[in-house]
Amino acid sequence: MRKLLLLPVTVPLAAVRGALDAAARTVADALSPMGPTRRRAGRETSGPPWDGYDDQSARDIVARLAGADDATRSAVGRYEAAHQNRTTVLRAARVTPRA
Repeated sequence: MRKLLLLPVTVPLAAVRGALDAAARTVADALSPMGPTRRRAGRETSGPPWDGYDDQSARDIVARLAGADDATRSAVGRYEAAHQNRTTVLRAARVTPRA
């Protein structure tokens, strides 16, 4: 019969915190209807608000936002501010453009 010898292992707190943050992001991504979360400019951003968003013109996005609910407007505002930062889209989403 083999015996397993367990020795105390010290792990830096930063490594544990990083692993826990990564696990939390993985769970959040799996549960999020908006798609996976990505880091950009030190902020976390969701994927595009809908399929084909990145291929649409600002005019098309603004037209779609005309009848959108607050959750969609918020998602568009966050995504747009972190990516193309088009003033017309941000205005339609009622989000102030970043500097």
